[in-house]
Amino acid sequence: MFGERLRGVPGAGPGKMGLTAKRKVSALLLALFMGLQLLAAAPGLHALVHPDCNAPNHECGVTLFLQGQVDSSDVAVAVVLAPPVTVAHEVFAECPFVSRDKPLLPGRGPPVLS
Repeated sequence: MFGERLRGVPGAGPGKMGLTAKRKVSALLLALFMGLQLLAAAPGLHALVHPDCNAPNHECGVTLFLQGQVDSSDVAVAVVLAPPVTVAHEVFAECPFVSRDKPLLPGRGPPVLS
């Protein structure tokens, strides 16, 4: 139903975002992150945004970022060593090869190589 209304529109449909829209969203997110970095690095700029930034009970994104209270995914990989596996092989004293002389059936000769 949704796809029928947008038929003929390039890049439109459920779950599809155009390349220019992706670029705009990523540029916006990058600008927000760089602005947060700038406010965290320059306390004077942070004081322009928040006059009470030096108060002990002040909490905003910049102070949380400065204090390291930012939730992010953990990229540590746990290395687990597998226990050694021992495999026991039976060693035969003699080779279990059995040879039996089987004659050809009557009327059957060796193959002809011609």
